[in-house]
Amino acid sequence: MTASSAMPATGAASASAASFRRRRDRTASSPARRPRASSSSRAVVAAANAANAADAADAEDASSSSGAHIVWFRAGDLRVHDHPGLAEAAAMTTRAVIPLFVFDPSEIAHGTPSDARALHEAVVALRASLRALGSDLVVRVGDPSMEMPSVAAALGATSLAAARELEWARVAGWRETLAALRAAGVKCDTWHAPLRARTPAFEEARDATAAAARTGERGAPLCAFASDGDYAAATGGIAAPLPPPASLPATETKTADGDALSVVQNILARSILDADGMPDLETARAWAKMPDSAEAAEYDAAVAAAKRALSDPEFTKRRKMTASTDNAFLMFSEEKMLALAAEESAAAIPSVPFRMPGGEPEVRDFYDGFLDFYTATSNKEYRRMYDVVMENKPAAFFRLFREALALGTLSPRYVHDTARRWEAKSSRATDLCAGARRVAEQRDFQAFQAEAQLDANAEGPGISLVGAYNVVSGSL
Repeated sequence: MTASSAMPATGAASASAASFRRRRDRTASSPARRPRASSSSRAVVAAANAANAADAADAEDASSSSGAHIVWFRAGDLRVHDHPGLAEAAAMTTRAVIPLFVFDPSEIAHGTPSDARALHEAVVALRASLRALGSDLVVRVGDPSMEMPSVAAALGATSLAAARELEWARVAGWRETLAALRAAGVKCDTWHAPLRARTPAFEEARDATAAAARTGERGAPLCAFASDGDYAAATGGIAAPLPPPASLPATETKTADGDALSVVQNILARSILDADGMPDLETARAWAKMPDSAEAAEYDAAVAAAKRALSDPEFTKRRKMTASTDNAFLMFSEEKMLALAAEESAAAIPSVPFRMPGGEPEVRDFYDGFLDFYTATSNKEYRRMYDVVMENKPAAFFRLFREALALGTLSPRYVHDTARRWEAKSSRATDLCAGARRVAEQRDFQAFQAEAQLDANAEGPGISLVGAYNVVSGSL
């Protein structure tokens, strides 16, 4: 098993950017053996070492407080709401902020074409949301451990914020990228946004359990809390989601000293900022190597049939002919009625099953409609979604929004808080609200289990999964 190279950023996230908590890896090589010194000399040396370490830390912080700052978006946090990294960046009024996403074909290969479509839609929507906030999204394609340091060097970036990766299949690439950035002099901070507030007693129990597990002590548990009930009892209350930033700093770039980039550097920086690295949808889908589910295949077939029909001149002609006759007030024989029904069927656009869009704004809109299930609506798309709800109400939330949870276009805190607010506003509780809150709570506990097991250096397919791989399979 490989040791974790990035410690988690835990703690309750409040409604301000101050909730962004950071931890950095600090490794030191073992010194050579020396003659034993007196206690007084050891105290002097210790004090000097402490002072030097403090000076080095101050110098690092001073260096990283200038230059551009990168917000690294990944599958799992493709949103502007409840995003601690983006909330902190919004307060950097004197620095350029560079939101960045890298399409990694080798990672996408582990998913299905349907997964790739949802990811592509989420990234396109994220770019639009960031532009509305006065920023933009730099998009690259390739290995993040190569692309990220290249972009950081070209843009004069000295710091970066990224969500902690809890999906074991993606942890290695995430660590490798952060290591490459740190080697290039970029200060990397990670964040985590748990649903339940983390108390000091909780963190003490968690850290002690992880330390015991790392020693290889026989029978040592990997997680401090064996059940979701124990976990909930040990934490504080439910944390509120962060609001989207009102605006973001521009993507203008400067050197680490705050000076303008050289002419050559500026040309390179502008080429990165202005280049549209967004792949087209079919290219992204082609990277996926896993077969689609039957449901996704049915959707693709229906879309293809609808496109073929709409591009057929004869079909268009039949639609115009049937639309010109209003049969509502005419009496026909049964034979004539059947003939008319067949004619109208031949002219009807093939129906396409409902599919949840991938982008954050649409997902949030459909979540509002989902909670409004028991309210009469004329919204045709909501009504199509309600057909899915009726098939299995207890599992409806997870079935409809599992991809949104995997991509991070919805956060558990947003799901929980919105359901609670809806119930308070309508003065009634519903089974759909309860189901949404329950999934958010289960996901939070699952994320804690994955976090604890990674901290204990227990990695592999057996650990709890919180990313796309298990969410798409339809189980928590």
